[in-house]
This record gives sequence, C-alpha cells and structure tokens, in this order.
Amino acid sequence: MTLKELRENNNKTLKEVALETKLCYSLISKIENGTSSISKKTAQILSDYYGVVIKPQKMIIDTDDTKIKEQQKQYKIQDLIKENKALKKENKKLKQKLNDINRNLIFLVQKTENLNIQEVNDNE
Repeated sequence: MTLKELRENNNKTLKEVALETKLCYSLISKIENGTSSISKKTAQILSDYYGVVIKPQKMIIDTDDTKIKEQQKQYKIQDLIKENKALKKENKKLKQKLNDINRNLIFLVQKTENLNIQEVNDNE
C-alpha cells in the first residue's frame, strides 16, 4: 500500500493531513509522488497519524487494522471536539444577537406605549 492509498483509504485530503500533522503540504505530496524521500521523523509522525508502521528506508507500510481503527477514533474525537468548540462559540454569538434583538424590542414596545399614552392624553 502506498502512502497516497493510505491517505485516500482514510478519506483524507492532503490539506487535512498537513493541517492535522503539522507537516508541510508540499512535503507530503512529494513523498506520496516519490519525488522526495521520507525522514525518520516524518515517517514517525505519519505512522502515529495513520496508526501504521512506516519504515522510511523502503517506504513499507504495515497496516494493523486495530491500531488504524483506534487512531481513526482518536482523530474523529478530536474533530468532534473542534466542531463542538466552534458550535459553542457560534451559539454564544447567537445568544448575544438574540439579547440585542430583545432589548430593541422592549425599547420599541415601551416607546409605542408612551406614544399611545400621549395620544390618549392629547385626545382628552
């Protein structure tokens, strides 16, 4: 299995792998295309990321389904945590907007009531 096949089997884009591993996008692309060799450090980072053993000398990828599934769970959990944080932030903004709208509505109701009272007084 090639590194590119491994990435595609995990339904990841180059950009996602680069962001999640903090590796350079172009480096990953070059390694996948065989135009650059892989260092031990990069091999270890990608091994941990994909949950496989990558041996930099021969670019051998040893897949262990159990380890891969566990690693995928960890990354899914991390993705869900990030999404949860983003949703909480958005929720906070929406609550603030709702509070602003409620304050404006109260102001308008009070102003309308004052105008109605003034109109009644003027008619008397």
